[in-house]
Amino acid sequence: MLKQHRLKLKNSPVDSKINHNVFSASKVIKKPLLFLSKTLNELSKLWSYGTGLILILVICLFIGVFGSLSNNNNINTENSPLSAEVLAYEGIITQYAIQYGIEEYVPIIEAIMMQESGGKGNDPMQAAECGFNTKYPHVPNGIEDPVYSIEVGIQNFANCLATAKVLNINDNNNLYLALQGYNYGKAYITWAYDLFGCYSKANAKVYSDNKKSELKIKVFGDPEYVEHVLRYYHFGNSNIIEIAKKNWK
Repeated sequence: MLKQHRLKLKNSPVDSKINHNVFSASKVIKKPLLFLSKTLNELSKLWSYGTGLILILVICLFIGVFGSLSNNNNINTENSPLSAEVLAYEGIITQYAIQYGIEEYVPIIEAIMMQESGGKGNDPMQAAECGFNTKYPHVPNGIEDPVYSIEVGIQNFANCLATAKVLNINDNNNLYLALQGYNYGKAYITWAYDLFGCYSKANAKVYSDNKKSELKIKVFGDPEYVEHVLRYYHFGNSNIIEIAKKNWK
């Protein structure tokens, strides 16, 4: 009798329902456990490759930084007018540009003068501190003769163009290097060319910061000198140069 009762209980609908619920619950529990197991395995793999991943990240970071230092950032060349003082020196600028073989750069030289002094003072090219000044003290505004300042400044710029290997006035990358070298000194050109192959705003700033630290000074040159000069760069002086060539032969 008892045996039959147990058999009935075993085959009862209630018992079947309980068994079904237990099976469903085990499936629900099994899924997250399987997911957790897979996750732990993946984390273990990442951990084992951790050194390699860190190395890859460091390399990517280095490439990014190097790229910014060697990248010629966009240069704003929106024109601003030259002053009457700069334009008054156009004939003298052209004379010495022809003498030192850089006559096609007259508009750039005018832009340099505009940025340096606006054509005012006795040292309009701010050339006193460069090595080509052999007459006056090597201090800011040390030159007391505007014509001599122009000659020294043009001679210095011609040397910067040669050091930067500028091919012509349209060789922008090397021209930017030469312009920044006029402001910082020729050593910058060699430094930037050897390390990065060109000028960039980023490496110009790095050079300035390095020099400030080295010389223990608060200001070293103008890291944005190239852009500041080019805002005064005006085209269309070819006729003036040709006329000047005839006059100075």
